Amino acid sequence: MLPHHCKRWKGPVSAAVFTSESIGELHKKIGDGCETGQVHLQTISSEGVADGGYPVNALRNLALSAVRTSHVVYVDIDF
Repeated sequence: MLPHHCKRWKGPVSAAVFTSESIGELHKKIGDGCETGQVHLQTISSEGVADGGYPVNALRNLALSAVRTSHVVYVDIDF
């Protein structure tokens, strides 16, 4: 999904992902869909989160912490 957005939006992207994968693994999945340096990825691991729990607020706040612009478009995508 992220490469699709990068092709349409050429500005900076801050994304927080709930995963056990590393940042490097996520960048490999993005592949050539995003420009180098366009995406700031951060992760929250599923370790330590209660079964079935999903840290929506923590993910949002983590992504917002990396924003360096005056305006934000917030998108929440669940898979």
